[in-house]
Amino acid sequence: MKFNIQSACIAFATLCASSCYAADRFTITGYIPEVTDSLMITLKNAERDGTRLARVYTTDGYFTLSDTVKMPSMCNLVIARRGGKFNYFSTLASPRIMVENADIKVTFAAGPDSLASAYVPETLMHAEGSKSHDEFVTYLHECLAAERRAGEAESIETKKYFSTEGNADTVAHYEKMSQLAEADLRAARRRFISSHPGFHISAYLVLKELNEPFTCTGEDMARLVEMAKNCPDTARVRLIDRRYERAKRYCLCQKYADFNIEDANSITKPFSDYITPGKYTFIDFWASWCGPCRAAIPHVRKLHERYADRMDVYSISLDENRDTWRKAMAAEKMEWTQLHATKEQMKDVTTAYMIKAIPRLVLIDDRGRIVCSTSSPNVIDAYLEKNLK
Repeated sequence: MKFNIQSACIAFATLCASSCYAADRFTITGYIPEVTDSLMITLKNAERDGTRLARVYTTDGYFTLSDTVKMPSMCNLVIARRGGKFNYFSTLASPRIMVENADIKVTFAAGPDSLASAYVPETLMHAEGSKSHDEFVTYLHECLAAERRAGEAESIETKKYFSTEGNADTVAHYEKMSQLAEADLRAARRRFISSHPGFHISAYLVLKELNEPFTCTGEDMARLVEMAKNCPDTARVRLIDRRYERAKRYCLCQKYADFNIEDANSITKPFSDYITPGKYTFIDFWASWCGPCRAAIPHVRKLHERYADRMDVYSISLDENRDTWRKAMAAEKMEWTQLHATKEQMKDVTTAYMIKAIPRLVLIDDRGRIVCSTSSPNVIDAYLEKNLK
């Protein structure tokens, strides 16, 4: 038998190229039972604002998706069916899946209708070939109950808000239940990270923590980041290091951030000039066009009246138009100190406290530390009841 060196080299090179190619891409083959019409399957990267990675349509319930990810990533496998009045595709379920560059086989234990009614569709999905997804399944075993309680509490809170037309006592009760469930979920996740510091899902959860301002102290954040360094993916670890540098500015008990701000007489000075040593400071970031902001004003007024001797209250308007701000301020009869972020000041003001939405209520204690940041006046109430009696 002749041994053709040239042919052998070509075959070896082809094999190497194929191996490299496979290592650089993922291929997800899947099957959904009971499919009578073609479904649209879209894979979205949940870590990149839902960026679409791939989209296909099922054939007899089967589908194949292929693309690439830079690191094992949390994604959503969005399953949609055409129908309704305008015959558009509507989402049935979006089960989470940790995707890495590998051959992954996905099978569902139930059809589209069951997936649509499942509270946690991941429990009806089985994936093979992704080690990072296996780790995610471990997370579900340990934290799914806490996830479910938090989700149900939030849903009940929303329903009660609309069914009672925003009754203050009812809203406060169910809001507190939702916040307690969310705190339990955060604690469960931190226990999971501590127990599985080398898991990709643990590093992902640390990144989520770093993106949420004023949810943990600097010491807690440092511990989480240190544990995440056990993740075997160096790209993920480098990303965490970069996010950590920014997140340090938004830790609980961090010294308040300063910025320039305009008063009702259009005089600009540093906000630090308004801070009274030894007193609490409460900041209400709002705007005239924001319905929830206007709804919160009576509650802010009560806080101003109740704690006047121990806490200074400031409302900072993010209105672009001064006249609109002044009209709203007069209409609401806001007798405490009113300030306004001009167009030039806006970026510094919103960056100082990572304000992504309003109302944003920030509480600074008598030592100048940020101790609470929330959208709910009831959370501020509860903190003050406990710490400023």
